[in-house]
Amino acid sequence: MKADEQQLPFFSFSKVFTNTKRFVDQYNLKTPNLKSRLNAGHRATAELITRLYIKQLNKAIQLGDNFSNGLPPFTSYNPSLASCKGCTVRTIINHKERLKASGFIIKEEHRGKSGIALWINPIIFSLPEKKNVKIDCKVKKF
Repeated sequence: MKADEQQLPFFSFSKVFTNTKRFVDQYNLKTPNLKSRLNAGHRATAELITRLYIKQLNKAIQLGDNFSNGLPPFTSYNPSLASCKGCTVRTIINHKERLKASGFIIKEEHRGKSGIALWINPIIFSLPEKKNVKIDCKVKKF
C-alpha cells in the first residue's frame, strides 16, 4: 500500500448476495410447506433490497460513518422498489411479508412521507472488508 492510500471498510456485493442465497436456500430446506417457501421472485426482491442497501451503507462509509451504534435501517419507498423490479407495489408488499415471515427482514417501520425503513437480518451482512482508496494529499497554497 502506498503512502497516499488508506484502507476504508466497505460491504462486498458478492458476499452479501452469497449470504442472501444461502439464507433463502436454508430457509426453503427447513420449510416443509411448499406454499411457505421463498420462490425466485422473493429471492429477486431480497437481492434488490440488499443491493440498494449496500449502496446506502457504502455511501455512508465514504461520508465517514463507522456504524458504531450498529447498522442503520434500509430506507426506501414501496413504489421505488416496484419500479426497480418492474412489478406492482402490491407485489413488493407481498414479497416483504414473506421475507418477514422467513426472518430475512426482521423489522419494518412505515414512516409516512419518508417511506419505509427495513432492518435486514444481520447474518446477511458480513463485517466490512478493507478496500484501498487513493486519497489526494496535495495541499493547495493560497
